[in-house]
Amino acid sequence: MDSLMEHRLGMNPVQANRMTLGTFNLWSDLVQQYSRCNLTRHSDKLHAIAGIAKLFEEFTGDEYVAGLWKSYFTAMLDWRVFEPKSCDSTGYRAPSWSWASVDSPVRTFGLSAKAEFLVELAKLVIETRTPDKMSAIVGASAVLKARVIPVVCQSIGMPFATFQAPAGKFKVQIYPDTIDLKLTDGDKISYMPLKLDYQYGESGERIPYVVCLMLEDNAQSLALQSQYRRLGCFVLRQEYGNEITALCFGSETRKVEII
Repeated sequence: MDSLMEHRLGMNPVQANRMTLGTFNLWSDLVQQYSRCNLTRHSDKLHAIAGIAKLFEEFTGDEYVAGLWKSYFTAMLDWRVFEPKSCDSTGYRAPSWSWASVDSPVRTFGLSAKAEFLVELAKLVIETRTPDKMSAIVGASAVLKARVIPVVCQSIGMPFATFQAPAGKFKVQIYPDTIDLKLTDGDKISYMPLKLDYQYGESGERIPYVVCLMLEDNAQSLALQSQYRRLGCFVLRQEYGNEITALCFGSETRKVEII
């Protein structure tokens, strides 16, 4: 098994000090395949993959955090659910920013050379049932330096939604993490611009887009910084007339906590 992992990861324990891009892609592929498995108990999702995660940790020296890896933490927040299901709410399983918090297949997105992440990890807190970091999680949070913009829902016709932001109105296709998300006109949520990237038009022009996470405010929080839970995501595309600069860069970054 060790020699197989060395071959697949392209490294050995002596050389490794953090996760490489190749290892990141390997883990992302594994997560996509694993998320399609039908587990008898959804609460076992992280426990069942812990053995493989331990091998990755040994060969990379990276820090495992609730299904993600610290050196690529912001990149690994970029996952989406295309066929959301209701989520098993029996006990705590994982933080909302982890793919392990949902019961649906997820799709992760690779890193392009042009991508620019718009958030910065400031602090991670993972509480486990035992001192073993691979054991069951009882609580977790991530503090990010990011822009979080409040919006009001104005028109919901799944999978599309129209939001009113301080910088203006925009319409996007949303990807809720679960079917339990029920947005109605007048609801207030927030979004966090996560990643700026580009695609190319028919004539070769570069067209920007921004991946944004949808968040709900944790009204019961007593934390010093704002605290949120992830609800899903959407993509702001310049080609659809959305003013990306105003909608994504018109506010100051601040520390926010996602649980």
